[in-house]
Amino acid sequence: MERWRARSHQVRFWRRALPWTIVGLVALVIGWILVRTALASLGQIDNPGVIRMVNPHFFGRSGEGRPFSIRARDAVRDPADPDRVTLNLPSASLQSRDGQPILARADTGVFLERQHSLRLSGHVLMADGRGYRFRSDHAAVDTATGVISGDSHVIGDGPLGHFEGSSYSIREHGDQILVGGGVRAHIVSH
Repeated sequence: MERWRARSHQVRFWRRALPWTIVGLVALVIGWILVRTALASLGQIDNPGVIRMVNPHFFGRSGEGRPFSIRARDAVRDPADPDRVTLNLPSASLQSRDGQPILARADTGVFLERQHSLRLSGHVLMADGRGYRFRSDHAAVDTATGVISGDSHVIGDGPLGHFEGSSYSIREHGDQILVGGGVRAHIVSH
C-alpha cells in the first residue's frame, strides 16, 4: 500500500508539472520569436542573404587603364541586386592624367559595380593633387571614364580662386573642371 501511495504522489506531481512545463516552453518560444522580430526591425540581426562588409575595398581600372579604388567604413550588398553595394563613409580615389589622385568622400554612397557608377551623397568633399577642393551635397562618379559630376550646389577653391555654381563636372581625369548654373567666381591673378 505504501508503494502505491508513493507512486500516486509521483503521478499527481507529473500531472501538474508537465502541463506547466509545456506552457513555459511555449511562452519561451513565443518570447524568442518576439525578441528576434524586434531586433530584426531595429536592424540588429542580419537577414539571410545580406552580406555585410567591414572596411571594404573595391578597385579596378578605368576604360583608359587608370586605377581607381573605393573604400568605406562598412557596406551592405543588396540581396535583391548583388551588383548594388550601399556604402557608409565612402571614399574614392581616381588617378588623373599626371598621376595625381582625385579624391572624393561623403557620408553615404551606392556603388553599382557593373555600371561602373558610384553615387555619393551627404557632405561630399572632392580634392585633386593640384590644390582644388570642392564641396557639394551629391556627386556621381563614373569609374569607367573618370568623370565626376553633380547637379547640386557646389563651392570650390583652388589656385585660381573661389567659385560657386549649381552644377559641376570634372572631366578628362581632372584636366577640365566645368561649373554651370548661376556661376559666381573670384579669380586670383598671380
